[in-house]
Amino acid sequence: MKIIHYHHTPVYIGGKWEDLSKFVNLMDYSKVILILDENVYRLWKDRFTNFQYLIVPSGEEQKSLMVVEQLIQQLIDLDADRSTLLIGVGGGVVCDITGFVGAVFMRGIAVGLVPTTLLAQVDAAIGGKNGVNTGDYKNMIGTIVQPTFILSDSSFLNTLPDVEFVNGMAEVIKHGCILDEDYFSFIESNVSQIAAKEEAILEYMIKRSVELKSEVVQQDERESGRRRLLNYGHTFGHAIEKKYGLPHGYAVSLGMVMVNRFMVKENKLSSEVALRIKKLLANFELPVDDEKYDFLQLVDLVLHDKKRKSDEIHLITINQVGSAEIVPVNISKLREYRNV
Repeated sequence: MKIIHYHHTPVYIGGKWEDLSKFVNLMDYSKVILILDENVYRLWKDRFTNFQYLIVPSGEEQKSLMVVEQLIQQLIDLDADRSTLLIGVGGGVVCDITGFVGAVFMRGIAVGLVPTTLLAQVDAAIGGKNGVNTGDYKNMIGTIVQPTFILSDSSFLNTLPDVEFVNGMAEVIKHGCILDEDYFSFIESNVSQIAAKEEAILEYMIKRSVELKSEVVQQDERESGRRRLLNYGHTFGHAIEKKYGLPHGYAVSLGMVMVNRFMVKENKLSSEVALRIKKLLANFELPVDDEKYDFLQLVDLVLHDKKRKSDEIHLITINQVGSAEIVPVNISKLREYRNV
């Protein structure tokens, strides 16, 4: 097991759910209540028999204020108080919802996260961002509150569908693209081993992604500067996710390809680097054919992005693998690229 700390949050990588009491003193809390993804409950319900729990249906549509209000009412019915520990067990949606509920219930209670998908273990559970969607806009309502602990039990990945594993690989590749070329090269060199979920390779990959993201969060918790680099691929990715209903990682893959194509046309990124990234994404069967998506309609959705400032949008771009920057781009210039 590996332990990584950022701020005051320990991340236990390779720890086991059954050893939860070794990582957090449950006796410090008046109650411990779980928020479980319905699929996690269905597959692993025998692991949760000693806890009170609430079950959330799967799907991005669950990230709504209505669901948050329902969960808060259920917490009230269970006599939860300010000394309750709330633990979210599930993928990114459950981690987001649990963090948000914990941040607003009784003005804030302790939250722990047990991410059960690759995407959540390498990215979504790390960093304290909690959000719900409103209308067409993703994560427009949210908080930044760090969890009390994060426990990544790799055994949950044993029942993860292949499509969800691939979904998480987009964020893994993103970390290499923006922060560490050596890590990117490691992924390139171990495609078959990663796809086969070789334990040692997988543990290193999860650990390295958590290290990279937590270092950034440690430097810029509130996303006023460097943390914005983690949004590489997400500006167009969020728009694609909303308009076309693609899984998050699949949309981010297309978002990375799309912003790379834009920067190649701006002569700020070599076509060789763009092709290298596109090839690695394709090797994990992530979508890379961005030209079949309506770019101008996506730009219209981007106009409502949190990263917009007046008539500019801040795109996260790379100039080489392992080095990213924030580039302000005029929205009218984006509109000119009908064939990006």
